[in-house]
Amino acid sequence: MPSITVQPELLLERILTLEIVRVTERAAVSSARLRGHGKDKASDQAAVDAMRRELNKLPIDGTVVIGEGEIDEAPMLFIGEKVGTKNGPKVDIAVDPLEGTTLCAKNMPGAIATIAMADAGTLLHAPDCYMQKIAIGPGYPKGTIDLDAPADENIMRLAKAKGVKASEITAILLDRPRHCGGNGASTRRGGRGAVSAALRSGTALFHRRGAAAERAGRRSRAAGGGGSGGDGPQVPLRAPGGAREQ
Repeated sequence: MPSITVQPELLLERILTLEIVRVTERAAVSSARLRGHGKDKASDQAAVDAMRRELNKLPIDGTVVIGEGEIDEAPMLFIGEKVGTKNGPKVDIAVDPLEGTTLCAKNMPGAIATIAMADAGTLLHAPDCYMQKIAIGPGYPKGTIDLDAPADENIMRLAKAKGVKASEITAILLDRPRHCGGNGASTRRGGRGAVSAALRSGTALFHRRGAAAERAGRRSRAAGGGGSGGDGPQVPLRAPGGAREQ
């Protein structure tokens, strides 16, 4: 059997890639033990404990830039927390140990453990707030969609880029009461997680923007799409009355 050759400068990156898989695997397995027990907070805590424990074994000097909340609200994996052995590259880390806590508690599909890691200073240091989100798949020119544009305009832009009618675009919405209405595209409920909704459509682009409105007025939106496969290119819809979903 031929041996696997890894360039020296890529060795650490390869090792970390495999280790990150193990980190998310441990978080997923830990929370999965509570599937169907109706304990969403316990499921989330199990994932957080496992992910933090495994992250602290990695040869990195990591800082959580997107995590479970601010330091006074989250005891573990809070924004600004240092993780790793401190003997390794400085990295930024974004985590959601269990996206879809309700799904896990109700033993429904779609819950995931997710993590992103990059060189220090390259990930957005996002505060604990709701964000506007929009995503499409790879292969489209820059500027095809605009986070500030109405949903119907984004649908038309994407349809034009794809070379199809607007009715052939499928939009994924988070499955929440505030998300209703339509703008010419077919819609599909995308569970309760923005990351999984984007990943389900094979997206490679995930644009995020902070929102300053109060929590009562904030709304989440996520959509994804791809040049091939899945349900086709996807964009977000808007709530009735033109209020932008965040």
